[in-house]
Order: sequence, then C-alpha cells, then structure tokens
Amino acid sequence: PLELGLGVCPRRLRADAGARRKVLERALHAVLLRAGADEPRRRLYVHAEPGLVALALYAAVRLLPATVTAGLTFSTFEPYHRNIREYKLADVVGTYLGAPDKALDADLGTARGFVLDTFDPARSSPELQAPPPPGIGELLDLVANGEWHLLARVRRDTGADASGLSGAAGAARRARLVAQLEAGEATVDDLLALKADPLAARDLDRHEGAVWDRVRRNLPRDDVRAAFRELIAAPERLSALWEDAKQALDNGSEREWKRLFGVVCEANAEYARAALDAHTREELKPRLLSLNTDARAWLRAACDAIKLRPTRKLLVPVGLGELEPLLGAAPAHAGVTAFAILGEDHREWLAHVQPHYREQMRARARAFLHAAPLPAFAAYVRCAREYLNTDSHFLDVLFKPHSEPAAALLARVLDADVLEPGDWLKLYGSANLTQHEWGDFLLEGNHLSGFLAGLGGDGTGKDVWKSYLDELTPVLVSPVLHDPSRYDPGAEVDPEAVHAWERNVHAQLKLAADKLVAAGHKLVTFLPDGGVGRLTSANALVKWFTDPASAARAGAIEISHACEAFDMKPYDLARAVFLGGGYRELDLPGDLPKLEPLVALFRTAFPADSPHGARSAVTYWLKLSQEFPKGPRAHFQYHFVLECVPDLYYRDLLADSTYRVPFEPVAVARVNQVIEGKVKKPAAQKGARPTLPEPEFANEVTDGDTGDAELPGDDDIAKAKPKPRGGKGKNGYKQSRRAARAGGTYWAYIVAGGLLIVVLAVAAVVVAQRGKGEQQKKDAQPPPPKPGGR
Repeated sequence: PLELGLGVCPRRLRADAGARRKVLERALHAVLLRAGADEPRRRLYVHAEPGLVALALYAAVRLLPATVTAGLTFSTFEPYHRNIREYKLADVVGTYLGAPDKALDADLGTARGFVLDTFDPARSSPELQAPPPPGIGELLDLVANGEWHLLARVRRDTGADASGLSGAAGAARRARLVAQLEAGEATVDDLLALKADPLAARDLDRHEGAVWDRVRRNLPRDDVRAAFRELIAAPERLSALWEDAKQALDNGSEREWKRLFGVVCEANAEYARAALDAHTREELKPRLLSLNTDARAWLRAACDAIKLRPTRKLLVPVGLGELEPLLGAAPAHAGVTAFAILGEDHREWLAHVQPHYREQMRARARAFLHAAPLPAFAAYVRCAREYLNTDSHFLDVLFKPHSEPAAALLARVLDADVLEPGDWLKLYGSANLTQHEWGDFLLEGNHLSGFLAGLGGDGTGKDVWKSYLDELTPVLVSPVLHDPSRYDPGAEVDPEAVHAWERNVHAQLKLAADKLVAAGHKLVTFLPDGGVGRLTSANALVKWFTDPASAARAGAIEISHACEAFDMKPYDLARAVFLGGGYRELDLPGDLPKLEPLVALFRTAFPADSPHGARSAVTYWLKLSQEFPKGPRAHFQYHFVLECVPDLYYRDLLADSTYRVPFEPVAVARVNQVIEGKVKKPAAQKGARPTLPEPEFANEVTDGDTGDAELPGDDDIAKAKPKPRGGKGKNGYKQSRRAARAGGTYWAYIVAGGLLIVVLAVAAVVVAQRGKGEQQKKDAQPPPPKPGGR
C-alpha cells in the first residue's frame, strides 16, 4: 500500500516514455473536460495507482489555467464498489482495482462523468480517445525540458481562462526567446521572431540596448532593416550611423560608406538629405577638397540618389585629373562645373588650383559649353544669373568675340526653350546681338524670330522690335519702290539686295509674332506702340503683292491704311504688282483674262462706284498703262473701264480732256461701241465694298506723266465723241460735270478737315510722350545695316 501511494511512476510505465507522456496528456485533457462539463458529468474517475493520480493532479494544477483547477477537490484513492458512483465528496476520484484487466463500469465514463483508465486507454471515455487540445503538448515539453523558470511567463501570457490555452505554443516559444535575449544569447533571427510577436514588444523595449547591438551588426540584411526600421530611425541612432558613414568616407571605404549611407536614407530620407547637404556645405572647405577624387565621386553619387544638387565645392575640380569626369557627369552638374571654372580669379573659386593649370581648365570648359547638351548650358546660365546684373563676364566669355562655335551654340539655344527673357536681354546687351557679325547671324535661318520671341515684353525687348520694324520700307513690297532719298547721298544701293534683306526681316518678324500668339501671348505686350499695326500692314502688303486677287477681301480703306503705314500710296502698290507680276509681257488682247488679279487689286484700291471714284480709278489706270507697250496699250486701257466702271460714267470719262495720259483711240472706240450697244459689255465683276466718295485724285498725276500715246485725229475724235444723253439737252453733260465737281469739293473739304483734326491730336500726343521715349531710344540697338548702307 505504501508503494502504491508514494510511487508516481508505476513499474508498468517506467520503460516507455511515450506511454508516460500519453497518460499525462489524457489526464490534463480529462481535467479540462470535467471543468467544462455540466452536471451530472462534472466528475472525473481515474483508474490508476494513488501516487500516479497525485502526480496527474499536480501536473494539472501547475500547468493548466487557474480557472480550470480553482476549487478543485480530489481523492487519490477510493475503494471501487457500487456506491462509488454516488461519491460526491471530491471532483476527482482515484480508484485502483488491482488487476489490469478489470475496468470501471461503462456508465461512469458516459452518463456519470469522465473516466481516465491509465491501464487501457481504450476503456477511457470516448472524448479522451481524440487528440488532446492545442497547448497541452507544448506545456508538457516545457517541463519535460526542465524549463520550469519559463512556466510563470507562459501562464501569464496564456491567461487564467481555458480559452488562452491554445496560445501556449507561442507563449512557450516567446518565453524561450526572451530568456535568450536576457542572457545575451539571442541571435538576430531570434530577434526577428520576437519582433513578429506583438506580445514581445515590451520585452524588446526592456532590452533595447542588446537588441540594437545585434541589429547594428546585421544591417546589411533587408529583413532586419525592415523589421527594426523604427529602432534604426531613432535620432540618436541615425546620428551615430551618419558619423560612422563619414568616417568610412574619410577612410576611403566605399563599401562601408554606401552601406551606411544607404541605411540612413532608407530609415529617414529627409534626415539623409539634411545631413549630406550640411556636410557638403560646411565651412571646412579644405575637408572636401582634401578627399580623394573617388570619395568626392561617392558624395556626388549620393547627392544624385536622393535628388540633392551637389554644392559647388563638390563640382569644382580639385585638379586636372578630376576635370573630365566632372564635365562628363550629368549635364546639370557639368554646367555648374563649367561655371565655377570660368569664374575670374578674384572670385577665388579655383584658388586651390595652380595658376598655370587654370587657363587650361577654362579653355576646356569654354569648348565644352560651346558643344555641350542644352541642359548643361541651362545649368550654367542658372548659376550666372545672380551675377549678370553687374557683370556680363559669364556671357562675354562664350559669345565675345563672334566665333563659329559660339554661333553654333546660340543657334541651338534659339531652337530650344532654355533661356528666360531676362537672360536674352542681358545677352543682347552683352554681345550686341543685332550688330555686326551677330546681326548677320540673326538674319540666317530663323534665328531672329527665335530671339524676338524670347525677349519678352519688357521695354528693351520692345525697342528691339521697333528697330527692325522701322527698317521696313516700301522696298519690302518690291525693288521698284526703291527711293534713293532714303539713303546717304552717293551711297551705292542695290534695290534687289535691299528687297531681299527686308523680306527676310519681315518673314522673321512674322514668324516671331506667330510663335507668341501660338503660345497664348498678346502681341501688344511684346511689340512697341503701333508695332502691331505696322507688322499687320507689312503682312498685308506682302500678301497682296504675292497674291493680288486676295486684296478683294480687304477694301479700299484697309489698303489705304496699309500703304500709309509705309509712306506709300495705293497706286505704288498697284504699280509694283504690275511690274513685278510680269503683266508687261502679256500678249493682249489674247491674255486679257490674265490681267484679272491686277484688276481685282485695282478695283478694290480704287472703287469706281461713284463719278469721282470712277474718274480717279481711270486716271490711275491710264497712268499705269503708260508702263505697257504702246501696241497693246489700248486693250489694257479699255479692259479696266469695261470690267470695273459702271457704264453710266462712260460718256463723262471719254469726254474728259484733262487726263495726263489720254485714252488710246482704239480704247475710245471700244468703249463707244459698248455705249452704242454694238458690243456687249463683259459680265459685271464683283466690286469692292461701297465706300465714301474719294477726293479728286487726278491732280496727283505729275506733269511728267504725259505718256507717249498719239492723240486721235479729227476723224477718230468725231467717231469717238459721245452723244448727248437724253433728257439733259445740250448742256446736260456740262451740268453733270459741274455737279460732280461740286460734290467732289464738298467731300474733299470734309476729309481734309478730319485729317487736320487727327494730325493736331497726334502731334499733341507725340509732344507729351517725346520725353518719355527718349531714354528707351538711347538704349535700343538698331539692326544690322541693309546692303548699301542705311
């Protein structure tokens, strides 16, 4: 009996550790089942030696949650008899039958409670045939390994309720890792496991120093940096890492520098930017200059990695050996390098370089910029802007004097959006861009248009526009409008060369205006006062000269205004079109239809829809006809009359004997045939828009414009003399002439008075604005001279 009561491991179990473990697993499981059952099954019957029952109960109390065993009563041995089923003095009742082949009554394990038979597991309650709940095996492993010191931590983590038992495995693992951490034996993988367990955060915090030591030695591992990013990002640790990185830089350890700097960037990019910026801007300039070229390259690469512009100290070469790598770097960096090199000696940016090497560097930097990518040149200009207001050296060194490399650079810059308006203005003032060789350069290709479009709307930019607009003369339309009085006496001027020069300038002015409009700008903010109107007039005149028929969409007033802007008359435009359009070579009358473009221009410029308008139009047409060969001249004369003049004015026109250039007899005869109905008049052409009657223009024909036509003889005159119109009698023609002249005089007075008022108003404005404009005129540079002098 004593041996049965004291022996916790019967002989039958001593040889089989697996059997012993199964007994304890089922015992713990049975206690859990009893605690969760309702009456009448809240009793556990254990068929085992009293000592083994005591051991099982001890295991339950030590390992299971407190609520499972709280208030538990037990008896390690009660004799087995029929009344045992009524035994109510204990929750757990141990009994021993003495014979392994005997079993407890079956209803004890089904209706009365639960039965654990340690002799034959098959005789236990059906619930105990299933595997034990999660957590029991882990708890048994804990004590089987002698880790009793971890048990309190495990029970604390699993809690007092039976539901927490499922977390026993994690609690046991966590307890072992924490124990290793406290003993200083935890590996970085142990730390990663703890970091992944939210319940271990407090333990990691308590041992932060030990954790950091292990993490720091394993920073190259991505999973370590990711798991402990917050720990690494603590200000004091980032500071320590940055100091280590600088030490690696000074020691020339590229691998260590990149590793440490990369860790700092990954943990806190803003801190890395600030620290690197401060390091490269520090006042200890010799420290950066004393680094070897490799270390300086690492610093520049680090700046690129975090999108930090390297300071000038890093981009100024420490010697010739570093020059080419710097110029071969990113264009934005290379431009800064070239800028620092081209600074004059008084700025001391190359004070660390021996004097005889500086000029070599500057020559190389100048050559580099002349052929550099545009982003490099843009970076150079950005650096130079703060100096350009007081020192043009940084532009002079590239563009003065004019050279082929400088011209190639400026051509590329003009084709790209690299410079700001202020940069163009400074370059304009520095290099005298509109003068001499640079002025000729601007007139090549579309350079001038790009320059004007980039100038902006400031005062100086308007002055440049004005200087070119003022150079346009009537020769823009045609060389035949050349006026020698515009040039110095004795100057040899080639009208064709002047015409080509002005056409080129005008084409570039127009292209520049189109660029500004396409970019959403208003021309009035870029061009000088009156500049938009002058450019518009130039555009119209060139278009009408090229396509005379297009003038029909304009009107007499618009043509008059355009001509007036260039101090010419509509007749000058018509004459230029006639001479430049090859109309002299027409074979009339066969080629009469080919006169239509010229007729359309003339019809628009000189409307013949009134007596005075008809007489003025015919006067100018007759004047123009003297440019035509005498043979077909008559066809030229009558064609306009029949095409453009209403027939009710024919008799008066033929009867007028004051024309400086008279009608040819054939022309008179042809018009008379239409008057008499012998020849049908051509279908009426669409005339110009109705306009107010124009003043008398006949007197504008000079005395020298007599022409070379022969006056008709008496017989011709008799044939050509118009018949009196019915209803007016003998004096009808004279009365109509007087009425026409009276009406013409009336309108002439109105127009003259209006012109006088306009002239007086303009004169007042000019006087008021003269003082304001003088200074701007002084600053403006005229464009390069035209061929043959100005």
